[in-house]
Amino acid sequence: MPPEMHALDRRLPPASLLIFSVNSITQLLPLVILGLISGKADFGQIGFWLLIALLAVVLGALNWFSFRYRVGRDQISSRSGLIFRKQRLLKFAQVQNLSVVRTLLHRLLGLSLVRIESGSGAGDDIRLDGVTQAQVIELQAMIRGEHAADSISSAPDPVLLKLGTLELVRLGLISNRGMLVVAALFGYLVQSGGERSMRASMSWLIDPIWAQYQGAHLSYMGTALAVLSMLLVALIAVRLLSVGLSILQFHGFELSARPDRVLGRYGLLTRIQAALKFERIQQVAIEQSLLHRGFGRASIRVRSAAQQAANEGVQQLAWLAPVIRAGRVDELLKRIQPQVEWGQFNWQPLAGDALYLVLVQRLAWFSVFFAVLAVVFKLKALWALLLLPVVCFSAWLYVRRTRIHVSAQSVAVFHGGINHLTLASRVGRIQTIAIRQGPLDRAFGLASVDVDVAGSMGAGLRQLVLPLLEVERARLLAKQLLDHA
Repeated sequence: MPPEMHALDRRLPPASLLIFSVNSITQLLPLVILGLISGKADFGQIGFWLLIALLAVVLGALNWFSFRYRVGRDQISSRSGLIFRKQRLLKFAQVQNLSVVRTLLHRLLGLSLVRIESGSGAGDDIRLDGVTQAQVIELQAMIRGEHAADSISSAPDPVLLKLGTLELVRLGLISNRGMLVVAALFGYLVQSGGERSMRASMSWLIDPIWAQYQGAHLSYMGTALAVLSMLLVALIAVRLLSVGLSILQFHGFELSARPDRVLGRYGLLTRIQAALKFERIQQVAIEQSLLHRGFGRASIRVRSAAQQAANEGVQQLAWLAPVIRAGRVDELLKRIQPQVEWGQFNWQPLAGDALYLVLVQRLAWFSVFFAVLAVVFKLKALWALLLLPVVCFSAWLYVRRTRIHVSAQSVAVFHGGINHLTLASRVGRIQTIAIRQGPLDRAFGLASVDVDVAGSMGAGLRQLVLPLLEVERARLLAKQLLDHA
């Protein structure tokens, strides 16, 4: 065993003091927010920010000084806290994931953040914020039961997927990441002063445009064209922002395979390396929006049991493919889950009366929407009735395209409509089965089967539901799934 890995208490390198001080700023955010809300703090004074910086350095130094970790032959432990002490111990055999995160600060200091996680779903069990690259390699080797020399000289992992800049540009054009930033900015403006703050922040953009509009004396057609032009400019700006965010997040994305797990590396400023054992994959989601299909692409996300809990920023591998050619989806998934019949699902339609139920539901929501418009706009709201054929068509399209699949190995549902979403899980991962009926379901003699798979309710992923089936068929499918689970 190398001398730096002997089973004695060790501290992190002194350079990690800066990382601990920066991390302490997040602990001081409540103080800053309290000062902002109460008006007690003068944010224009340099003294306030010097005080925050001093507190961050002191708090970071105390956290660094109190942190110890120990690496043995078959386990790793950590201890932190001066007054309230927290001790964690994890055997290498229990480790499900070792993720490595390198922010810009980490890379400047030549250090890494290592999270060593078990499959308990409770978050990162051991966190080492500021270890050297040599120590990262040693930890990876010891957890895999190897020697460092073997780890370094071993053959490179076979690459399953590599994304270049052009693919990330396509991802940005497809995704709505830019809208998330716009929504966050809008929320910040509302929280920091409401309507007055928003007007003040946007006046530099709106006032010149309004002045130009008033001076141009445009006709109705000219006004309509001007509005459409501004909407087009805004759409282009949001898409360009999405492209930038996609490159920032997934730059250098590489997915590789090991005998028992899949490993992802990505990130421009913050470089992330995260792994996920094949056996820990609980649910796969294949997304194809209208834009995805226009570019001939798809996105693949996965969830594991450890992602079910809201944890402390654990870098579990969530994206198998942020973007991938549609023709390569089955090839990639067969490599990761060969026991699932990818590309050979026995798709079955929904119940014959499903269309009537979906129509009733959507027309009910449309009636509420139309009633609100009628109260606000009176007779002008009659124009909204032109949307009725669209509502009916969308209901027909969803029922016609949505399909389910159940076999001894896997269960899946394909949600049709404008955007396509396929959710699939192995039957062996099922925790519970529930047959659900609402008032409308009972009226039409239908039921839905909720398939509870550990980790399936992670952020951004829907639960797997076999919807709108005949009651007897729902019961038979539920029994079949339970028999094979």
